[in-house]
Amino acid sequence: MVACGVVVIVAMLFEGLRCLMRVRHRVKDSFDLPPSSTNEHSLRQEKLHRRYGYDDASADEDVKLTALRKIPTHDSRTPLSSNGYAPLSTRKLNEGEATDNKDGRICECTEMHRFEHLIDARGDEERQQIALDEYIEGIGDHYDLAQLRTAFQAASKGDTTTLSACIINEGIPADVESSQGVSLLQLAIQRDHVKAVKVLIELGASLNKATSRGRTPLLTAAKYGAIQSMRLILQLLCEQEKSRLKKSNNKSTSTENAYDFLFAFDENNDSALHLACRGLEYKCVKTLLCAIISKVDWRAAEKILGQANERGYAPVHVACMWRSVAVVRLLLSNECNKAIAKVCPIGRTNRIANALRNASINALTWELQTGSILHEMACSKACSGCACETIGQPHIGIASNLGYVEGLPIGVVAEYEEDDLDLPSRKCIQCERKAKEIVKLLAKRCPQLLVTRSISGLTPLMSAVAKDALGIVEALLQLKVDTEEVDGKGRTAMHHAASRGISRQVAILLSWGASPCRPDFECNRPMHYAAIKGHTASLRLLYRANKYIDVATPNGHTAFMWAAMFGCDASLRTMLNANPLLSRHERDNEGNTALHLAAKRDLPNTVKLLLSAGWDTEYKNDRGESAFVTAAANGSANAMRALLSYGADVFALDKDGNSALHVASRSDNCRDALRELLAWLMESRFINFRNNDGKTPLHIAAENCAVKCIRELLKNGADIRVRDSRGWDCLMLTIKANPRSWPILTLLIKHSPNMNGYSPIDNVSTLSLAQTAGNELFVAYLKMHGAMLPFEIIDRAARRIQRWYRKKLFLRGLLHQPDRKGVRIRQVCASLGAEMLEAGAQIPPVYFAVRRSLFA
Repeated sequence: MVACGVVVIVAMLFEGLRCLMRVRHRVKDSFDLPPSSTNEHSLRQEKLHRRYGYDDASADEDVKLTALRKIPTHDSRTPLSSNGYAPLSTRKLNEGEATDNKDGRICECTEMHRFEHLIDARGDEERQQIALDEYIEGIGDHYDLAQLRTAFQAASKGDTTTLSACIINEGIPADVESSQGVSLLQLAIQRDHVKAVKVLIELGASLNKATSRGRTPLLTAAKYGAIQSMRLILQLLCEQEKSRLKKSNNKSTSTENAYDFLFAFDENNDSALHLACRGLEYKCVKTLLCAIISKVDWRAAEKILGQANERGYAPVHVACMWRSVAVVRLLLSNECNKAIAKVCPIGRTNRIANALRNASINALTWELQTGSILHEMACSKACSGCACETIGQPHIGIASNLGYVEGLPIGVVAEYEEDDLDLPSRKCIQCERKAKEIVKLLAKRCPQLLVTRSISGLTPLMSAVAKDALGIVEALLQLKVDTEEVDGKGRTAMHHAASRGISRQVAILLSWGASPCRPDFECNRPMHYAAIKGHTASLRLLYRANKYIDVATPNGHTAFMWAAMFGCDASLRTMLNANPLLSRHERDNEGNTALHLAAKRDLPNTVKLLLSAGWDTEYKNDRGESAFVTAAANGSANAMRALLSYGADVFALDKDGNSALHVASRSDNCRDALRELLAWLMESRFINFRNNDGKTPLHIAAENCAVKCIRELLKNGADIRVRDSRGWDCLMLTIKANPRSWPILTLLIKHSPNMNGYSPIDNVSTLSLAQTAGNELFVAYLKMHGAMLPFEIIDRAARRIQRWYRKKLFLRGLLHQPDRKGVRIRQVCASLGAEMLEAGAQIPPVYFAVRRSLFA
């Protein structure tokens, strides 16, 4: 029996030595482990039970393992692929499999540590999901996939018996790791299974091996708040460093990098102290500070408290961002004295604690990416150990949403309606309370943070209001910050809340006495921003707080007009419901009502809403335009149809006598509206209607070089030879406006214009206008078709007038002959009139008519 026991012990020693060696090479395919007997297995199990006090626990086959690299397997049940790798199919863990009820609780088999988060608003790293489609590099060919699965499960659950059996019996290295460098030791540390950590360390796991992100076991323990594992790792590392220092002969070189594991950084330049500041409790931070002070020096602790990571955060910044109240209180209050009292020299505790506190306070004054730490906290949603993941659910109730922050008036809840577009979202009460407490601690130690501006010129209150950071807002308001401070554009916190539709912040600011109608540098009120974006709840709160007074901007636009101008029908209904007596004839500086502005922007639904609410369709602005004429002038065809459906006057004129056809002919952008009008006004008397200057719509289109409008008017029978009151026809107006507009000139020439147009008032002709403009090609064309200069036209007209005078004398002779009065007299009169018109003379009508008695 003694001999058998010796043999068993010797066999165990050999197998233990083999497992302590770190396997980093590929073993031959012929290598295989002999199966252990049942007696040997039971002896080992009993020894482990006596030594560590663990019971065997079954490993869950469905646990999600860390991604491992592929290795060949000799299992005959799994066929090998062409490259010698065993294909695997792994079940992806989705959100539905990770949650077992509506509260979002994670299944026991996949539950992570309460401090473990995926990715936060500051861009922290995302923990890789565990899969079985990759295997660790260099493990070897002889390890079974099921055993690897069992080993990782055991490390994650702290099952030391199964873990030891996998390492000792199956030969799996204690330092086996995933492709991301996550080893069994890292998994055991994440959940603070200190006994499993002891077993792995005793079986050869390295304490200095880092993951792919550069995190050693100490950094992992600090990140996940594994205080027991951290104390164990620190104890072992300090013992190793102490023995190394004793063995070293050169003391100066040996102490230069002594205890450097305390100052190790990961790829994000986070030290163990940075990572420990994420936790809910301060025990890890206290342990690290005491270790640094006792093993190195308190100046080293002071230095690392003022050291920034990749994002520019010191440890106190990390604690603030992760809402770690206990850590912030430790770093900034007198609790630091108690925490380091045991490791400080007698009589120097207060001095050292003050130095450490000052290091953290000095770090609070740093300028971070967005501004001060208060601005960073307002922009961040990171937290530690709360139920924020379950917040993204539908509204449970308006009262519960508003009840998260104290100080709200009771009547505010009743002002919300179900169809409001900016109902307050749910918030985590726990996080907001932590943020509130942290802000008060920061303000007590560093009051200048309350007035520090961000890079964009925002105060902490503005940033917190803009991000709906309830706890920070309440803390700042209780600290009596000025609610009327303005940014670079003159906007207060109320402007930022109203423009973003954060109605809860609007209610909070109003309850603390903030002004609801303070203008910014452009004289825009918060109501304007709420109205233009359709934030109905915020608009209602501001409207009632301002006693239903809608203050206008310098150009006369009220918030109601802004809503009409941009088609925010919800805002219009909100203001009409809140104040049914709202004036229907309120005008801006140009005399436009809300109906004019909606028609101008071609908003048919808004036009119908205003008309149904009592706005007058024929109310005119300062230019004498009704809403229909305004819609035609801006090409708003849809608004024109909406106005006509409510009985608008299609023949309305402005002060200059322009009809809807005139104003619609000013631009090619209004061609659709012009087509609508031409379809309604098909008679030539409407198309050739003259305004006060004698101009027809074709003249207006020619003046503005609107070729599309000219084409539409000519297509519908517009007269090309009509002259205005100054004698200009459309060809002359076109040459004056744009002498090289060949599309218009070609279009007009096709419709036989008058080549000898002449204005006796301005003494210009068609040819002289073309010569003045320098259009030589068109000048040649005009000359070829008999165009003349003004003096030539006058000379020809004089000659024709002379002939006309002679014919007039002849006519008088005819009149004295009673037998020759009929057709001959009519022919002479017609000839006289045609010659005078061709000459361009302004002949009075009396010369073109003969007394009735002559034709009796």
